[in-house]
Amino acid sequence: MRPSAFNLPFPFDQNATIKIDRGNNKMNETNRRLISINQEATLTFPVETVRLHLSMQVFNDNYDIALQNAMIQNHKAMELLDQHGIPVEQIHTADFGVEARYEIEKEDNQYRSIQKGFMGHMDVQVDMDFDTKALSALIEAVKPLEASIRLDYGLTNIEEKKNKVLELAINKAKEKAAFLAKASGVELGEIHSLEYRAHDIVLCAARFNRAEEQTLDLRPEPEEISESVDISWEIK
Repeated sequence: MRPSAFNLPFPFDQNATIKIDRGNNKMNETNRRLISINQEATLTFPVETVRLHLSMQVFNDNYDIALQNAMIQNHKAMELLDQHGIPVEQIHTADFGVEARYEIEKEDNQYRSIQKGFMGHMDVQVDMDFDTKALSALIEAVKPLEASIRLDYGLTNIEEKKNKVLELAINKAKEKAAFLAKASGVELGEIHSLEYRAHDIVLCAARFNRAEEQTLDLRPEPEEISESVDISWEIK
């Protein structure tokens, strides 16, 4: 007989998969009777941190001038952030460089890549606790840089939060296994196997270009963390 899966009339959420193995499947080498639960749990947490990216570019036909202007722009950003009271340990230049620019032009029915000067680029990052008023004030303060802005929202103590969600998933699995055993007229035994599958945490981000004067949403949705477990209990 193949392992059977069935639904019972009790309030199981949609994040649970239940299977009862009656132990007489030829593939079940240990000949154990099992109740198996696949359970996922999700909790939401308010945003706690934010990383502000200031992306800037400068152009010039001359490499040395492009490099010099990029350095000046980077220094200007650092100086402006310092004047706004941002601690130096919260400011980082994550990206800095100068690259040749090319454009495709058609000549004699052939397309060629033609160098058109140099582009200096930099990405200055500011890490801070999330506070709507403080963040709005900072964005207003960096207007003179005419930078493209991206916000990466985040959480603190992520492992602690993941463990809290994992504990919830395990407790839900235990409740469902106990209910199944009682409804089936059997008794749960020891845990036969436990498998944990880590979930990636996808944190939200917001972007806008200062030059386009777009409205920036400074009230991000809570971040979700999900964890799931597969637990099998022996049936006594």
